[in-house]
Amino acid sequence: MSLFSKRAMPAPLRNSGFLIGNNWSGENVTEETALEVAAVLSCVSLLADSVAALPLRAITQTGDRNTRIETPTFLTFPAETVTQYELIHMVVSSLALHGNAYLFLDYAGGSASLPSQVVPLHPDNVNVNIIGNARNYTVAGSEIDANQILHLRWFTPPQAAKGISPLHQQRNTIGSALAVERHVSQWYGEGGTPSSVLEVDGDITVEAAKVLQATWETQHRRRRRPAVLSGGVKWKPISASAADMELNASREYAVAEIARIFRIPAHMIGAKSASQTYTNNEQAGLNFL
Repeated sequence: MSLFSKRAMPAPLRNSGFLIGNNWSGENVTEETALEVAAVLSCVSLLADSVAALPLRAITQTGDRNTRIETPTFLTFPAETVTQYELIHMVVSSLALHGNAYLFLDYAGGSASLPSQVVPLHPDNVNVNIIGNARNYTVAGSEIDANQILHLRWFTPPQAAKGISPLHQQRNTIGSALAVERHVSQWYGEGGTPSSVLEVDGDITVEAAKVLQATWETQHRRRRRPAVLSGGVKWKPISASAADMELNASREYAVAEIARIFRIPAHMIGAKSASQTYTNNEQAGLNFL
């Protein structure tokens, strides 16, 4: 039997385009938490900003020819609360984060074929229910006619009803970046590691230790005066440990990995690379364009 034989009936659509597995990072990866990672916010905003700034042209197809026409009003002025730039920006952001973008087409006051308004919907508020090979959409608990929903999908496996969500598929990578950032923030915000140590010979009282500490801070904090030490006092700085250096390397690795997820040239979001040169960056920028 031929692969494309009419007798070979396709399997029904699947409700999801991804498989839910373990999140080994232990972090809760959602849209809100993912955008707390600077690399994720940079990648998504770069994609959305770049696409939304492109000129928008409308065409009609006649046979094999495409003819440019006047841009319809529903694209020039999508809705009362959404501009054309914001509409495209929201669509690209939804695709980049959730793998799906949903637009509500309002035909009230419009023609039979063209909507009067186009309103973007948050993917978390839209459920796609599959009955046979048909898609039914529910928005905030209310069923909406499928003809009033424009469903755009990013990376989509065959016969999947929804596009793959990068937040789901790459939650280990994004979660690991979240874990590193949380550790660094807690280390600086709550850590008890001092910048230096004043050592003295023998034991001193708590009051004497406080006086010595206060005197040192008064004389040397935000100043670079020569230090005069007496009475066996020794000053020792605390330098970054090997673990701290490894942590910084992990942060750079996470940035490069996230740039790879969104297919963004790493230098465009400030990631460091051993092979980073002006020529390489220029070519990567042209490729991105």
